[in-house]
Amino acid sequence: MIRNKNMLRAFIYAGIIVAAALGSYAQDIAYILNRKVGVPLLAGLGCVTAHSLFLFIRTPIYATLKLRQPFGNTELIIYFTVNALTGIAISAFSLIVLIAWFG
Repeated sequence: MIRNKNMLRAFIYAGIIVAAALGSYAQDIAYILNRKVGVPLLAGLGCVTAHSLFLFIRTPIYATLKLRQPFGNTELIIYFTVNALTGIAISAFSLIVLIAWFG
């Protein structure tokens, strides 16, 4: 049970970290995808931004549906608060960059 809780916490925190990294460095990732793979810049930026938004939304939904039993209410409230504040700030930045690229 303890190992299961730690695995679930690691999944939650990894989701937040990956989503934050994708959202923060979406423009750089789009340039790398363009140089290495040949993906058009706007398509690469849109794809990375969409994945970041998806991770910020998917992780709390998954936590609510599957992880309610092992965690206490206080821990879930703290997690949702951190995810919401981080997600709103980084997603707003990513969307502003994406809108600016549309020109």
